[in-house]
Amino acid sequence: MSNLDKAKELQARTKTFAIQIIRFYSTLPPSDAARIIGRQLLRSGTSMATNYRAVAARNHELTSFRKWEPLLRKLMKLCFGSNC
Repeated sequence: MSNLDKAKELQARTKTFAIQIIRFYSTLPPSDAARIIGRQLLRSGTSMATNYRAVAARNHELTSFRKWEPLLRKLMKLCFGSNC
């Protein structure tokens, strides 16, 4: 299994987990204790999927930059070498 396949699988699993947390929260009784604990569970259980996607997006941005980095270095050398 490639890293891309593993990343897609983890993304799908975190989304499924978040959906399960939301469904569980909707089944809790309407008591104050259940509401307080349920909201915390809802925040923490769904944040994992959100955080994973944010990190994945950031890593994608870094990978894209790394592809252009050699060209940017050459351009900087040309510019600074000719006193741009």
